[in-house]
Amino acid sequence: MRTKKLIPEKCKLYRHARHPTNLYVSPDGVEKWSGGLPEPNANRSDGPFNSIQRAQKSLREHKTPGPVTVWLRAGRYVLDAPLEFTPEDSTPVTFAAYKDEKVIIDGGRRIEGWKKAKVGGISMWQAEIPDVAVGKWYFRQLFVNGRRRSRPMLPRKGTFVMENVPDTTFEGFMSGEPSDCFYAARGDFKSWQNIKDIDVVAYHYWNEERMPVVSYDPKTRKVQCARKSVWPLKDDAAPRYARYRVENVKEALTEPGEWYLDRKKGVVYYIPLPGEKIGKAEIYAPRIPRLVTIRGDKETGRPARNIGFRGIEFRNTAWYQPGNRAGYEQAALNVPGVISLENARHCSVEDCTVSNVGFYGIELGNGCCGNRVQGNTIDDMGAGGVKCVGVDTDAPADRRTHGNIISDNEIANGGRVFASAVGVLIVDSFSNDIVHNHIHHLEYSGISCGWVWGYGANATRDNLIAKNHIHHLGSGLLNDMGGIYTLGEQPGTILRGNLIHDIRMHNYGGWAIYADEGSSYLLIEGNVCYNTDSELFQLHYGRENILRNNIFAFSKLGHVSLTIGQDENAFTFTNNVVIVRGKPVFLARNRESLDRKGFRSDLNLFWDVSGKEVHSANQHRSEKNKMVTSKRYTMADMKKLGYDVHSVVADPGFRDVKKRDFRLKKSGPTSKIGFVEPDLSDIGPR
Repeated sequence: MRTKKLIPEKCKLYRHARHPTNLYVSPDGVEKWSGGLPEPNANRSDGPFNSIQRAQKSLREHKTPGPVTVWLRAGRYVLDAPLEFTPEDSTPVTFAAYKDEKVIIDGGRRIEGWKKAKVGGISMWQAEIPDVAVGKWYFRQLFVNGRRRSRPMLPRKGTFVMENVPDTTFEGFMSGEPSDCFYAARGDFKSWQNIKDIDVVAYHYWNEERMPVVSYDPKTRKVQCARKSVWPLKDDAAPRYARYRVENVKEALTEPGEWYLDRKKGVVYYIPLPGEKIGKAEIYAPRIPRLVTIRGDKETGRPARNIGFRGIEFRNTAWYQPGNRAGYEQAALNVPGVISLENARHCSVEDCTVSNVGFYGIELGNGCCGNRVQGNTIDDMGAGGVKCVGVDTDAPADRRTHGNIISDNEIANGGRVFASAVGVLIVDSFSNDIVHNHIHHLEYSGISCGWVWGYGANATRDNLIAKNHIHHLGSGLLNDMGGIYTLGEQPGTILRGNLIHDIRMHNYGGWAIYADEGSSYLLIEGNVCYNTDSELFQLHYGRENILRNNIFAFSKLGHVSLTIGQDENAFTFTNNVVIVRGKPVFLARNRESLDRKGFRSDLNLFWDVSGKEVHSANQHRSEKNKMVTSKRYTMADMKKLGYDVHSVVADPGFRDVKKRDFRLKKSGPTSKIGFVEPDLSDIGPR
């Protein structure tokens, strides 16, 4: 049979229509165009699509088998609902910024129509928002020129302390019941306007409790809230009730950079910062909490595959209160991600920006395998950066989360709403690489990995946490945090070559590396840790951990701590350098004592820059809630107990300890202990 010969031009057009390898989208495009051109043709009969959803529809209709790139032209793509991808979209396809143009996927709206006004004698701007007045829109965040602005909060500095909380005692660490009310101290709380729009944000233990106010009785000073707390409303290391702030108080709107939404009137007020000009400032408020979901089919179990995003900015999303309680599981575990994947395979978010958001930045949920989160900037988050959360060991294999790469990202300025959130959170997930990230300025931990308390079966194992720069965590709000925080048995998990420094806590627990309950079988090597409120390494019971070739320097309390050991098998500590300033090298606490030999230690180098004798100690908490030394050990005492028989006390010869330059000048006393100098030249994003 003879076939009709096609001329090359028609053949090319036919192939493009049926199997395109490139599609184009522009805010100035047209829905009915083919999407095959990056810009309109001369007679404007064809050009790019007008929306991402239209490109998605085209790919589904044509069932394109090969890789496709959907090029997004510059502009804002404003969403009324998240972009939703399913197994039908598994082309594979990448949505990418065209030639590095600025592409924004936006979950908010620009607020315009600002007018100058004076409220309470203070000059400010105000704008009317009809959708707010009729109850169609309420927002809790405002972003001006790409930066978050604050709702008015009291007190201006520090926190209030609850005067009394019903059914709460100080008999034990967690004694008492959760509560939905408390009594304020005289002068702290008032009968403010729009009181049901006010949040009480309480800080204690390792989390925050966000409790919307229902009513206030000025006679009794009782504050009734809409939600019950998760934990008893008391301080965790002192005989007093919880600390708190009062957020979104209209009468407190007095400082530049603050804003307030009066939803009864449908008016938003903003006090500009110096240099901001009315009509020129770009002011956005969020409307939706999520921007992208990638989901496999729940009924068939079929995953979504090969969907990627590259070079795109994701901005301006809302937050809401997950669940029915005021607080959250540790590390804000139940707070979702703005970009959310579940049962997704080989998907990617690369070289993107996620900022001005209310939740976690990116979430890899159940059944997520082989995905990549690489080279992104995740900044100004209500919660944390990246969640990688799977299922426990009893769940079906196809629902388990593993083999993902989280690398070369900068994750910064988080915990703005959910203070207990983490930079990178790994829960019930295995064989992931968390490497070369820069994580800083969050209120809680940098990387958290594990999540089985004690020695139970743990799906978390074989994770590599390496070459991350983690610093400036905590601002004195929360406790029990670490630059890297682990939980449970994790065979094959490695913490290698990380740089961790400047960790602050409120009452206790500002550690660099915190191996919490049951942390076992960890290899911790080549890390450099310094400037922490608590020890550089803390083990709260565990077994058969190895610490070698680490540099631990300058903690305010001690440097290596054990609270509950396991015979001599809690950890082995060799070939490390520990630099102190008058503080103990090793601390045994609570039920532990160095006499019991809960760990092994040898071939280390110790140095006290204050000139004092190097020592270790047992400590316990006094009746006045102060840590006091119950027994002190010199190096000679430690050697008699069998510790550090071959260790040395000497200046290691670092280039500039005062400036925290821990590179060795030359081979010196560290060669006697077999120390291998950590290489920090490639720390953080590459």
